[in-house]
Amino acid sequence: MTELVLVGLWGTEEGREYRIKENNSLILGRSGKADISLRDPKLSREHCEFAVTDIGATLRDMGSKNGTFVNKKRIIEHNLKTGDLVTLGKNIFLATITTEEPKTKFPRRVLGSYRLIERLGAGGMGTVYLAEHVRDKKRYAIKVLSPNASSNPSFLERFYREGRAGEVLNHPNIVKIYDTTRNEQYHYMVMEYVQGENLDQKIEREKMLPVELVIDIGRQASSALAHAYDNQIIHRDIKPENIVLTKSGLCKITDFGLVKLLDSSTHMALTQTGEGMGTLAYLPPEQIWDAKNADTRADIYGLGASLYHLLCGRPPFDADFLSDFFKKIREDEPRPPREFNTTVSQKFSKILLTMLAKDPAHRYQTPHDVVASLEEVRKEYGV
Repeated sequence: MTELVLVGLWGTEEGREYRIKENNSLILGRSGKADISLRDPKLSREHCEFAVTDIGATLRDMGSKNGTFVNKKRIIEHNLKTGDLVTLGKNIFLATITTEEPKTKFPRRVLGSYRLIERLGAGGMGTVYLAEHVRDKKRYAIKVLSPNASSNPSFLERFYREGRAGEVLNHPNIVKIYDTTRNEQYHYMVMEYVQGENLDQKIEREKMLPVELVIDIGRQASSALAHAYDNQIIHRDIKPENIVLTKSGLCKITDFGLVKLLDSSTHMALTQTGEGMGTLAYLPPEQIWDAKNADTRADIYGLGASLYHLLCGRPPFDADFLSDFFKKIREDEPRPPREFNTTVSQKFSKILLTMLAKDPAHRYQTPHDVVASLEEVRKEYGV
């Protein structure tokens, strides 16, 4: 049995506790019809929704004007974990999740032509399993959408949108999606099985990475974005968490759930308020305030912010208060990477600052331009 406990740490709800049990959800806002109604002018009438399933807890923004934040990062939907700080208007809540592990062993099940071997991970939207094809025994990762997410039209659309993008993209630095389908009970996605860790996990453990490795990561990731660009696709949520690095050093971009086609005549993305919002620390100013019109230069900014974090041990901007955070992203220039890491050359520093330009017109205009620049700096370092 899974339960989410929210404890007010700051604001009008300080000291109050809310409990949400498995298979239940709760809407918070300033409307009297909300499950938790708060008199806070910074909240929308129906601001966000907490949902708990047997595999975890999810927080979903409901198109709020001022945003929903987890650990200072603006989110659309987020798989909560114990210790997360949730900022909603003037209030800050501490999230704690308790889960009783099932006593039975993992059941051997068959899903379509695949036998599920073990669970690799889980979140509010679903569970990812290691699986093998029943005939050729080749291994895959299968993402199974949770019943709760399957009943949510927005989550379901995002799931199949990611699958449609995967059918178009075929590149060594993009996690391949082979099929997105359903049976009588589940919606599921068959993906390439990649053994590695995402860069967010690597930052958490190592804080800063060697400059030569960051150059190589940037070169591979920009090559993947160039392939997506050539296929008229932008990712819209490039951040360390969505870049996986294998033990052999191969970089893979994943999670095209916020993808859209650049050709407006074939629009793959939803156009709801707030759709297209990734993680705030890695989003360019234009995507925060006008997500629908963001183009490939937003992905270039996201990659630049991610590489900056890998090199400097911190994202380009940070602040204790969200209003200050927004102001810095909109108005301030990032500090040169060499202030935090003296191994970063002047040429590499200039590349990163160009990727992070406030005005999209002052950034590299295509990922191909980034690839070319990183190839030059790679030669400078002799890697």
